[in-house]
Amino acid sequence: MNIPVTLKLLEMASPAVSPDSSSHEALSSVNSMPACSPTSDSENLSPDELELLAKLEEQNRLLEADSKSLRSMNGSRRNSGSSLVSSSSASSNLSHLEEDTWILWGRIVNEWEEWRKRKEKLLKELIRKGIPHHFRAIVWQLLCSATDMPVKNQYSELLKMSSPCEKLIRRDIARTYPEHEFFKGQDSLGQEVLFNVMK
Repeated sequence: MNIPVTLKLLEMASPAVSPDSSSHEALSSVNSMPACSPTSDSENLSPDELELLAKLEEQNRLLEADSKSLRSMNGSRRNSGSSLVSSSSASSNLSHLEEDTWILWGRIVNEWEEWRKRKEKLLKELIRKGIPHHFRAIVWQLLCSATDMPVKNQYSELLKMSSPCEKLIRRDIARTYPEHEFFKGQDSLGQEVLFNVMK
């Protein structure tokens, strides 16, 4: 059990341990006390405190069962040097994994049609696992077939056509943003772009 939590529980549960007792005395009294359980007969504990005590003991049982926490509780630091090596190798493995992911997604984007037709299940699984940030915009455009949309070609065709209202549109555009730098000039880029959208 965590020592500060144990001391707090002992202060609440037992008048024998006073707040000014040394931690050594409190620890020895903890070690000599039988393990508290929510089923033990404690007149001084409220139901909320008993519930808290039960949760704490359950967490302690889980911690004691965990081999890593058991080693750290015993003060075993024998493998600290090897853990440094393993952490550096883990980081290099992570960088290799990231590099492999980038290579894989680069291949997927370059060979999109083949992946979409022949390796659809694997592609779906990789997408569910997450698309690397750099490739997201490209992959989502490929997924929704944005590059194959006929609208893309249709816009250029519409630009070539003339509109019966072109004179009115040009006159209104000149009056729309007379003070804005982008739209100021008679045949400025801003006016031309806005005209293309409105015609």
